[in-house]
Amino acid sequence: MQFKDDQLVKEIISGSKTSLDTLVNRYYEVIYSYSMRQVNNQHLSADLTQEVFIKMMKNIDKYRLGTNSFKYWLLKIALNHIRDYFRAEKSSRNINIEDLDCLSDYDSDNILDILEKDEKRTSVKKALNSLKEEEREIVILKYYNEMTIKEIGSLIGAKESTIKSKLYRALEKLRKKLKGGDKDEEF
Repeated sequence: MQFKDDQLVKEIISGSKTSLDTLVNRYYEVIYSYSMRQVNNQHLSADLTQEVFIKMMKNIDKYRLGTNSFKYWLLKIALNHIRDYFRAEKSSRNINIEDLDCLSDYDSDNILDILEKDEKRTSVKKALNSLKEEEREIVILKYYNEMTIKEIGSLIGAKESTIKSKLYRALEKLRKKLKGGDKDEEF
């Protein structure tokens, strides 16, 4: 039987390590994927994900049962933690293209297909990284974390109409970038 998140939170507050493990396992991939899309570095994403869960554990008593979903609350922690990381590091957001060592595992007939898919994925990552931080966050939350406009607005602290217009502009920029137009244009 799968317990609901709120029930697990109650048990964690009461000291249940098993419930904590269950909740971390349930959402680890969600937070790791979000982090990875933001920082594009596997090791850093793993570190940030662990830090998010440490913050979650330290602040679990602040989670208000029955308000927003636990996933929403956890993504809010992740969003703020990654923003804090970038503020502290003041680093650029360049894509680190992974080594192609993984190609040796595949059948040589399929290497062209793999390279083509990898090229498309790299193009999407580059285009996504060319967006302004808030636009990128909105796109990631909408399409990778499947959040509604209302949830994104609440999470970021903006009106739904603002989120819609920023999402529309971001998608237009992505379309142009992916079609090869405006190559020299800075987003």
